[in-house]
Amino acid sequence: MLAKRGPKTLYTDEGLVAHIRHVLATSPFLGEGHRKVWARLRAQGICTSKSRVLRLMRQASLLAPNRESRVVGPQVHDGTITTERPNQMWGTDATSTVTVEDGAVTVFIGVDRCTLEGIGIHAAKRGTRFKALEPIRQGVHHQLGAVSAGIAIGL
Repeated sequence: MLAKRGPKTLYTDEGLVAHIRHVLATSPFLGEGHRKVWARLRAQGICTSKSRVLRLMRQASLLAPNRESRVVGPQVHDGTITTERPNQMWGTDATSTVTVEDGAVTVFIGVDRCTLEGIGIHAAKRGTRFKALEPIRQGVHHQLGAVSAGIAIGL
C-alpha cells in the first residue's frame, strides 16, 4: 500500500481530530464551522491547512448542521407568463442606463403579457419597488380610464 503523499505533518489525522473535538467541546457556541475551528487550532499553535480541517471534520461528521430547507406551498402559477387574452396579466421589467444629466438611472417598462404591448414607462434615479409600479399605474389609467379602488381586480 502506498504511503500518504506530501510532507510529514506534526499531527496524524487521528490526533488532529482529537484536537478538533477538544476545540468543539470547549467552544461556548453550538455548531462551529471548519474555518473557525482552523483559526482556534492556529491560536493554540497547531498549524494545519483549512482544507485538511474541513476534510477531517467532514469525515468525522463534526461539521455544523446546515439549515433545513424551507418547505413552501404550491406555486402561485405554473411558470408561464403569457395569457390567452389582453388585460389579463401585466408585468414590469427594468433596465438601467446612463444619462448626461442624471448619471445612472433605472427605466421601468410595463408590458401586457398577451400582446407584449407596452402599457407604461417610467425612469427613476433610484429604482425601488414603488417606482416599478409606476408603469402599471400608467397602464391602469390609460386602459381603464382612472385609478381608483377595485378598478383592476383580476388583472
